This record gives sequence, C-alpha cells and structure tokens, in this order.
Amino acid sequence: MEVTAYYIVSEALTNAAKRANATAVHDPARGSGLLGLHDRVEAADGTITIHSPIGGGTELLVELPLRPVPVPD
Repeated sequence: MEVTAYYIVSEALTNAAKRANATAVHDPARGSGLLGLHDRVEAADGTITIHSPIGGGTELLVELPLRPVPVPD
C-alpha cells in the first residue's frame, strides 16, 4: 500500500509541476498521468476524486484501504 501511495503522490506532484501554468484541466480519460493514478487507486481497492474548478486549483482526494499487517507467531 505504501508503494501505491508513493506513486500517487509522486505523479500528482509531477503533474502539478508540469502544469502549474496550465489554462485547462482535462479529465482522466484524456491524460495518461491522471488515468495512471486512477488505475493505481482502483487496483488497490481505493477511490480517487478529482475536483478542478475553472480558475481554481486542482484537488485530488485519494482514499486507500488500510489492511492489517499479519503478525508472525
């Protein structure tokens, strides 16, 4: 789960750096970065919500399930 969270944050920060002066935001179907994030989150049984109002910043809400770590006997 930690690796999934790392890649989500890494890709989100990369997208923010690349598109800080962007004039438009596209949905996940149009950009491989957001689509990749969506796929990673779904593969981990999580959810992702992207909110990007016109003239405002983009907000990602990612929820990943916590799974108990087995403790050896």
